[in-house]
Amino acid sequence: MKMVNRGREAVVSLFGLEDDVDSSFISSTRELATHDVPLAPIGGRSFDGASRVDVVVRYRPGMAVAVELKLGTTRLSRTRIDEEWLAPCGPSHQVGAGRGT
Repeated sequence: MKMVNRGREAVVSLFGLEDDVDSSFISSTRELATHDVPLAPIGGRSFDGASRVDVVVRYRPGMAVAVELKLGTTRLSRTRIDEEWLAPCGPSHQVGAGRGT
């Protein structure tokens, strides 16, 4: 968030919002970016409390860009995490050691 809030013009340019941005809003608002934002109800429907947007970048009052952050260039699924990242992991100590078991 700090990078977005410090480099406001660069972020606006990155998203291609130069024509739609409110320059006075961009320069005067305290925080341009917010993280872990809950999804608001829309069209009479709402999301569960766990549904969140990773980053929201505001560029004018009432308008923002929602950003989902991903690691890597391929889909990050539970199977991929288990197979690629957790497979080599194991206990770091003897289970039950020192507990009389």
